[in-house]
Parts: sequence; C-alpha cells; structure tokens
Amino acid sequence: MTYPPQPDPYGAQSGPYPGGWQQGQHPQGGYQQGSDAFWRQVAGSQQQPPPPPKKNRTGLIIGLAIGAVVLLLGSAVAIVLAVSASNRIEAGDCMALADERGGSMDVAECGSPESDYEVVDVREGRNLAGCGDDYVNFADGNTYCIVLDVRAGDCLTPFQQDESVLPLKLECSKAEDQVTRVTGGQDPEAACEDNEGYYVFSRKTVCFGDVQGV
Repeated sequence: MTYPPQPDPYGAQSGPYPGGWQQGQHPQGGYQQGSDAFWRQVAGSQQQPPPPPKKNRTGLIIGLAIGAVVLLLGSAVAIVLAVSASNRIEAGDCMALADERGGSMDVAECGSPESDYEVVDVREGRNLAGCGDDYVNFADGNTYCIVLDVRAGDCLTPFQQDESVLPLKLECSKAEDQVTRVTGGQDPEAACEDNEGYYVFSRKTVCFGDVQGV
C-alpha cells in the first residue's frame, strides 16, 4: 500500500500541492496515515468564489413604476376617448332625451324603449329654421333636427299645445296617449282617424289615440 509522503516540517511540499490531494485522498478534504488520523487541508481547496456584487435594483423599480403609471394613464385616456366617442350623436343615431324641454341626451338603440328620437341632421350653433317641420333640440353647441322614434303600440307623454314641450316615450301604464300608426309623408288627414291626434314631421306622420288594453 502506498501512502502520501509526510509533510516537510520546514514547510516544503511534495506531490501535487497546492491544487489537489495525493493518493489516499479523504472525501472530506484530508487523508489518513496508518491508524492515526491526520488531516491536512490544501491551501485554497475549500475557498469559495467571491460573491457577485449586489446589483442596484432602484433604477429597475423606478422604471417599472413609471411604466405602470404610463400604462394606467394610457388606459384611462383610451377609456375616456372611447366613452366620448360612444356618446357622440350624429345623423342617423337615436337618442334618449332627458327632459320634455330638451337639452341633455344620450345615445340609445333605435326602436328600443329608451330611444325617444331619431336624429336626422346635426348643425353647428343654433339653427332653428334649418330643421323645417322636424323638432329641434339644442345641446353641446349644436342644433339637432329630430323626429319621434316610435311604432304602433308605443305610449307617449300627454300632447301639449306648447311647441317647446317635446313628447317622450312613457310606460303605457302611466300614459294617456298611444301610437296607433306611423306613416311616411305629411298628410295626417289621410293617415289618421278622425278621433286621433297626430305629430307631423318632414318625412313621417305619427298618429295617436287613447291608451288601449292597459
């Protein structure tokens, strides 16, 4: 059996030191000689590589925070623009009028219970004469020419002699007037019965009578 040579008492080394163990290497960094345990650690064999310098994450965190804020602001702007665009009323749209005296209005699905009027024209500024026989609503600095968005069976607020009061859709259980017929043209005498009232617009006539079946 071959044993590793004895260490030089004056510090001299033999064999492959430093950098490894000689024959008889112990798995935990030493060797045995005879019956007496003798341990010797090779210089540098147990040294760990220096830890990498800690990275400064402050810039990364700030960058991520700024990115999140920009993303949120961008989303908010997109939402505001989407809401504004969705509430813009143009010719051909239908709308719900908040009050019989006109003014504020919101986009509504044509033919739905929420829709009171169809917009047939939009003009900048106040232009009462430009709407002809159609009703007029002023809102957002524009003039909206509007006609009732109704069909037979829909109910309306009571007829008013005051032309500044606009009829609106109403639940039939609370109404007095009910639409009986909607026709094109402007000949109410030919379209409506003698005991019926009517609303005449540039392109349609709406006949109405008392609410039935409620």
